[in-house]
Amino acid sequence: MGVHNKNVYPQIKELLGIPDDEPIFILRGQDISAVRAISAYRQHASIDIRATRGSSGTAFLRDVESCIDDFVEFGIQNPGRIKTPD
Repeated sequence: MGVHNKNVYPQIKELLGIPDDEPIFILRGQDISAVRAISAYRQHASIDIRATRGSSGTAFLRDVESCIDDFVEFGIQNPGRIKTPD
């Protein structure tokens, strides 16, 4: 599924309780760019959380770190499946 294929989005949004008009973006473990993208997101989220003094932000950032760890581990365990985005 590329970013251009939105046919499955309604099902995902329904499953996750996301409003129909809210855009989503999905990264997969096979995407060679995913770890860098999530790491950049974590950096920006950290800045935003500090700026707003979000008390639940620490737990959220730990969850993002865990996600990064999962993606890295997937790449280590499945090097043949890692590829450029398509």
